[in-house]
Amino acid sequence: MQGASLSPKPYQPDGPPIWGGGSTTVSLLRAGKFFEGWMPTGPGEPKLWAERFDTVKTKAHKAGCDPAAIVGS
Repeated sequence: MQGASLSPKPYQPDGPPIWGGGSTTVSLLRAGKFFEGWMPTGPGEPKLWAERFDTVKTKAHKAGCDPAAIVGS
């Protein structure tokens, strides 16, 4: 269709940060590899969530991403 457009674009440089949530091993991997932030889910205590956030940062480093750029909640 001429003149049609799809908006908003799915990814835009300097667009809003994309966060992922979860506490399973695979969700921590995805957060470190693909997202700019991580939000813990499920039962747990701050110490456990801090350990999982460290895991997210480790996964980011292994994926070639900057672990310091990932935000946690």
